[in-house]
Order: sequence, then structure tokens, then C-alpha cells
Amino acid sequence: MDKIKSMSRKEVCNFVVENHDLFKACDTCDSILSSNTVICPVCKGYRFNTEEKLIKKLAKKFKNKPRSSLLDSDLY
Repeated sequence: MDKIKSMSRKEVCNFVVENHDLFKACDTCDSILSSNTVICPVCKGYRFNTEEKLIKKLAKKFKNKPRSSLLDSDLY
């Protein structure tokens, strides 16, 4: 997962589509997260969806869209 940090947004979305089993989506804010995430860092939600169809749909949706959510790292 460390190699994701050096990828462009489009490359990451393509990686998610190809490796959907490594990810899950937050049911509260639709963020795509690593499958081992316990609490969503964006909204602090704890309910997740692991359906292949949803993960792929969200990744394709986010592919050409700029990031719009704030993370803790943006504030400090």
C-alpha cells in the first residue's frame, strides 16, 4: 500500500478498481479506504461496505474529480 502514496489520483483509482478486494467504502461519506481501516479518517464513521460493485463505481466516480474532503493533515 505504500506505493499508492506516489501514484496520481487516476492511477490510484485504477489500482482500486483492479484490487477492489483490498478496499472498502465508508457508508457515511463514501470514502474509499484500506480494508483494515477501523474508523474512517474523514468522517469518523465505522460502518463500511465491501461490495465489489460499489467500490468500483466509487473509484471510477473519483477518478476525474478533485479531492473535496478535509483530512486532519490538511488542518495542521
